[in-house]
Amino acid sequence: MSFGTEIAVAVGAPILLGYWLDTVFDTSPYLTLSGVLLAVILFILMLIRLIRKLNEE
Repeated sequence: MSFGTEIAVAVGAPILLGYWLDTVFDTSPYLTLSGVLLAVILFILMLIRLIRKLNEE
């Protein structure tokens, strides 16, 4: 269950932060898209870590 929470935070936080920064600096949609890109990268890294952990077991 902690892995699911970790994924939710790693994917949701950059997107929400990018959206918030877009509203503050009026740069829509650039920072939101940057947050989405960062979220995808973090998700892929987390999947790689999970696969390595499962292969060790």
